[in-house]
Amino acid sequence: MLQFIQLMKSYPIALLLFMLGFIQCSTGDGIDPNPTRKQVNCSDVPGICALSEPINSFGIDLFKRLHADEPESNIFISPLSISSALTMTANGASGETQSQMLEALKLENQPLANTNTDYQNFITEIPVLDPLVKLSIANSIWYREGYPVKDDFLKVNEENFLSETQELDFGLPQAVEIINGWIEDNTGGLIRDMLDAIPGDAVMYLINAIYFKGDWLYAFDNENTIDSYFYKEDSSTVSIDMMQQPEIGIPYLYRAEFQAVDLPYGDSLFSMMLLLPNEGYTITDLIDVLGPSAYSEWAGDMQAKTVKLSLPRFKMEYKQLLNQHLMDMGMPLAFTDAADFSGIADASLKISRVIHQSVVELNEKGTEAAAATVVEIVETSVPSYPTLIFNKPFLFIIKERVGNNILFIGKMMDPSVS
Repeated sequence: MLQFIQLMKSYPIALLLFMLGFIQCSTGDGIDPNPTRKQVNCSDVPGICALSEPINSFGIDLFKRLHADEPESNIFISPLSISSALTMTANGASGETQSQMLEALKLENQPLANTNTDYQNFITEIPVLDPLVKLSIANSIWYREGYPVKDDFLKVNEENFLSETQELDFGLPQAVEIINGWIEDNTGGLIRDMLDAIPGDAVMYLINAIYFKGDWLYAFDNENTIDSYFYKEDSSTVSIDMMQQPEIGIPYLYRAEFQAVDLPYGDSLFSMMLLLPNEGYTITDLIDVLGPSAYSEWAGDMQAKTVKLSLPRFKMEYKQLLNQHLMDMGMPLAFTDAADFSGIADASLKISRVIHQSVVELNEKGTEAAAATVVEIVETSVPSYPTLIFNKPFLFIIKERVGNNILFIGKMMDPSVS
């Protein structure tokens, strides 16, 4: 108890959310010696593991760039959503435009046809991985009524990304509402009014939507939730509702820079990894050492341990235009008049906007999260026992636990900001 009180005093309250995965129930009447109840490996579901390396690498790269731009802000993204929408788009690119896109997406090491098959398997296998967790992945393509889109482009996305395709009169007053309605319907109502307007030069929208809802395997008891404080990196404080697990047996990891736990959802095949910087380290220090190899090592090195856990109840919403970050990651050509999207149509096309929006809510019962990514295509002829108290900035990741694919990644800097 003394150690717990000392840590409460010494840790500036701050929060870092990086990955959602797994947890539901613990009332202190026993510790599960084996938190991973269901054992599944990559040989059982190879389609899930095939994309883990490129999606995780792309997501971590993008997340680090967003943090560098907004070091004091909450961030929450879905690497899977962004990767899916851009890979769908890459199927309509040619030449150097496609090469740059695949390199930025970390997909340059195999033919795109193989990647398409991997996505088909992934989209089919991962939603049914854990019947106790709800995960839905939906894709759609909306194109301007009468626009001569190539059948092969639509077909490859329909077959491999299970994409809905819809011709739509973009000039209709309700066109924006129709597209936003599809996004809302496929994100559990969490992502609303994502698209603000349809410009006159727009010819196509490629959209991915993801919805996740999982109850903790070891739920937090509402009676243990207390009024507390969260210490921001500038030493100021905000009031929060702090959930508590007095004693819980879960995967745990200690490193010089941080401590981490992995909280299971449902039947343990999805989880949330939470990484808390140790005293003397900041979120930036932790993000500096984060990389695809490090993440894979951390996830693999966790060991079951009994810990005391305090975690803020929070809701976070995030929206970002990703154009510049994607250009900086190596795909600038796709956003210029020199872009080659001849696989979509025999016209001069380019990407005008890549918009990403996400929501996550964490409480005593579990986690609900959603994200959507919109790629807007326009014609270029028109200008365009350890004690972990997450009371300071932390990272979080929502993932599946077979291939450790990152579904969502975020950082919490101020839980009082929704």
